[in-house]
Order: sequence, then structure tokens, then C-alpha cells
Amino acid sequence: MGFQSPHRFACVAIVLTTFAAFAQAGQGPQSRQAANELVRRTVNKEVADMENPTDFWRYHLRKESASGSQIRDMVETKQGIVARTIAVNDQPLTPEQRAGDDARLAQLIADPQEQRKKQKEQNDETNRVLGLVRALPDALLYDFDGNEIVNGRNCTRLKFVPNPKFSPTTRETLVYKGTSGFLWIDTAAERFVKLDATLTDNVNIGWGGILGHINKGGHFVLGQTMVVNGKWKLTTLILEATGKLLIFKSISLKQRQFGSDYKPVPSTLSIAEAVNLLKRAP
Repeated sequence: MGFQSPHRFACVAIVLTTFAAFAQAGQGPQSRQAANELVRRTVNKEVADMENPTDFWRYHLRKESASGSQIRDMVETKQGIVARTIAVNDQPLTPEQRAGDDARLAQLIADPQEQRKKQKEQNDETNRVLGLVRALPDALLYDFDGNEIVNGRNCTRLKFVPNPKFSPTTRETLVYKGTSGFLWIDTAAERFVKLDATLTDNVNIGWGGILGHINKGGHFVLGQTMVVNGKWKLTTLILEATGKLLIFKSISLKQRQFGSDYKPVPSTLSIAEAVNLLKRAP
């Protein structure tokens, strides 16, 4: 199974039409209130899609990290995402690599316990993303910053800064205490199109930073695109950050993920049927 939660390339998942009058009205309290209300409406739509998925997809996922790149063919099912590797470092798999990857899929079909484990991992990730998404209207303060065309769609661009009154309730939402950037929302659909965020302060992780911290300057980009039948899917995830864990261990995160070639698949697919579908691909 893949590492993304179902119906989200996840999820991940962070979510975030344009009203020209608001954009021209300056950055006063009414304008800020209208911007936050737009974010809240958008978040409600994203959360509804994540909580009650009705569409299932097959797509390609390219993942790049410091160790190299990998391309996987992904199929969503009600039991989780099934993934088959098709390239490593932009090279087709060797016969040995193909045999190993197919053996992994065969073991997944044969082991219900492994299926339940993977599904739980993906559900847990979905719940973490839902928590981050739900917090967006309250964790940040938004101001209208103009209009812009993104991927051929007219968008409202919002500028955001941390809300000093926000009290994080989970370790994940702590990151909002030091995050500033820009958010683009589709004018007609009121759906998240792009998020570009930067850590403007160090962010402590747990018990006043005892567990670690993420350094100021970390950068995070999310992109979402309208695909088949007016549905929206996450197509870009870029994460670059440094910090420390448990005081001594330095961490460096550099990850890029890109989803493409989205095609709907039946919602009734089992894990075995999804694997067979992947194996029929050229």
C-alpha cells in the first residue's frame, strides 16, 4: 500500500470567490473577517470531501528525496491505497526489483492483518491531516492580497500570519504558531489551489522544545488541481526544513511529491482487484 491516506494525495492533507470589492477595501477588520470566512467555507468543503469520499482514483505519484526518486502507480480502494513501483531514479525496475515489488503485493493480498495495519496507518494520517485542515480558519489571520491566475483558474490570493490568540491542541498544529505565507483559493469553486508557507520563527516540538524543534526558514508548498469531472486532487507537495530531535539529533527534511494522470476507478475494488489492475498496466 502507498504512504498517502485514501482520497488525498492524501492528504495530506492541508486545505485552505474572489470578491473584488473585498480585495480593494484594504486590510481593515471587515476585510479580514471576510477573508477568514472565505477560508472557513473552503475548509468546510475540503473536510467534507475527506470525511465522506465518494470518488476513487488511479494516478501516478512521483516522490523525490535526498536518497533519489521513485514513481509509483497508485490505486485507491475503500481498504486503502495500493501502490506498484514503476521506476526508481527515473529508470525502469530491474527484473530483481520487479520480482521483489510484486512479491510485496502478493504478500499484501494474502495477509489480512497486513491490510488492516496499512489501513490503520492511512486512517491515522488522514485524521492528522483533518486536524490540521480544521484548524486553518482559527490558527491564522488572513487578508486579501489580490487576484491571480493559477493553472488557468482565477483565484483569490490571501496573505496570512499566525493568530496570536490561537492555542494549539495537538503537536501537529504547533507549526501554525510560526507560519506566514500566501493561500490561493479558486474563485468559482471556493477550493484550495495553492498554499505557500514559511516558518518565520523556530517551532518547538513538545514540552517546551525538549523533544526538538523545527528551524526558522522551513518552507512548505501544497498544490491542488481540478481533475476529471470537476473533482479536486492534491498534485504538489514540497517540504524543506531542518531542526533537531531529542536535543542531539539533527534532522533535514527535503521531500517533493507530484501526482498526475488521475483517472477514476470503481469504488467497489478490493485489494486483490486493485493489484491485478496495476499489473495489467504496460
